[in-house]
Amino acid sequence: MFRACASVLAFVLLSACASGESEIKTTAAVKKNVRPDNWVVVKSVKSSFTKLAHSLIIYLPKDYGTDTNARYPVLYAHDGQNLFDPSTAFGGSTWKLDRNIEELQAAGLLGKIIVVGVYNNAMRVEEYTPYRHSNQYVNNQGGQLSNYGRFLVEELKPWVDSNYRTLPDRGHTFVMGSSLGGLASFYLLAWYTNVFGGAACVSPSFWWSNNQVERDVDGFSYPDDVKIYMDGGWKEDADESQMAILMRGVREKLLAKGLKPWENLYYYEDPMGSHNENFWAARGKYPLLFLFGAFNPEILGVKPLLLPNAIGMGETSFAWGELTFGNGLKGSVVDSGLVFEPASVAGLSNGILVPKAPGNGRLTLTAGTNQASLEVNVLSRSHLLMDTVFRRHPGADAVSVVLTVSRIGNVATNLALPMQLTNGEAVLNAVVDMTSIWTIGLKENGKVIADENGKPCFMRVQFRKSRTNVNLDDLPGK
Repeated sequence: MFRACASVLAFVLLSACASGESEIKTTAAVKKNVRPDNWVVVKSVKSSFTKLAHSLIIYLPKDYGTDTNARYPVLYAHDGQNLFDPSTAFGGSTWKLDRNIEELQAAGLLGKIIVVGVYNNAMRVEEYTPYRHSNQYVNNQGGQLSNYGRFLVEELKPWVDSNYRTLPDRGHTFVMGSSLGGLASFYLLAWYTNVFGGAACVSPSFWWSNNQVERDVDGFSYPDDVKIYMDGGWKEDADESQMAILMRGVREKLLAKGLKPWENLYYYEDPMGSHNENFWAARGKYPLLFLFGAFNPEILGVKPLLLPNAIGMGETSFAWGELTFGNGLKGSVVDSGLVFEPASVAGLSNGILVPKAPGNGRLTLTAGTNQASLEVNVLSRSHLLMDTVFRRHPGADAVSVVLTVSRIGNVATNLALPMQLTNGEAVLNAVVDMTSIWTIGLKENGKVIADENGKPCFMRVQFRKSRTNVNLDDLPGK
């Protein structure tokens, strides 16, 4: 991993020209012959559109200083400090974007490109979002994306095109980001289709402003050659837990507008994907190849997927298909080629499997000459329910034992469940929901089990498939 240390500009100021255009004025000349590590760091770029400055990290082809006639496509990437350098990256983990670029180039799949990484600042949430929003994570924040976009398009891009050998047309200019940066990239492409030829929206925060993006798509229009890369995981963080579901809604609307899968729209649901730089780095080659490289849409393998992979009556599961392409990339389909049989057991529509009757079935994915199936068992009840045995060896004088449940999750209860007392052992068979945590106590002979200070004893139990027996002897009072 290269370390960023070529600090090029001591101070940078963006100001509006009298002609209405913008330029970047610097106190030092731009360094054309970069160091061998081919990273250029530009400190504190000020703008007439944003309140706070942004630093830049510019990744150049390694022979940029010697091959002086070549011009290159440009990728503008948000959260620039997380792209290459562990010393500036959140948690020390980066996108490994330089490594992904160079590995693709070594394989002959990607040409040389320039990456302009724009650092975020203390107004990241404000600048990366199109509307103000409040929920349990933010309080009346956001809404400055239009100003950030003007900084990129009216100030930064002209400066980059003037000082570096770029291919400045929209067909060679792309934007990329993750999380809120993925949301920002989606909007910036829609607002500036004359500037950007495509966008990579990685784990995009489409939940912002109550999923407003899904409604806004209706008013967006795209050129025939637009490229939109969209991916996300099924194990994203709590505030991103609806990631794949919201992506599906946006995908459906984009396809309804006429965007063609794998030509205009690349879509991938990562079954194990979480919300961090490690997963974005692992998928990092995907957007690079789709936007810039030799993406090969030939399908070499298919795999049907179901989450949850066990399903009971009254529940639903999300179904999709995973495609493996000729160059090893993976993509997802939600509807095309997916079939569930028999229809009497479950119905499949828009990627959602709804059980109709207990029984066995098969989810099959077909793409070209490739086909694969997944056996599915529809249970007579929710797969989240399980049989659990509570056991207690009470005192010798016990004639009654009652399990008291004071809380299930965060909900207070007054459940009192009698246990069957036989041969000195109290037993209770119960059906529990594995998603809940029970706070339980005991009564023996009508008296609450308490500690030596008279304080009621209780224990909290998280249920697991591997834990079908709960030993209550851990509570004192025998």
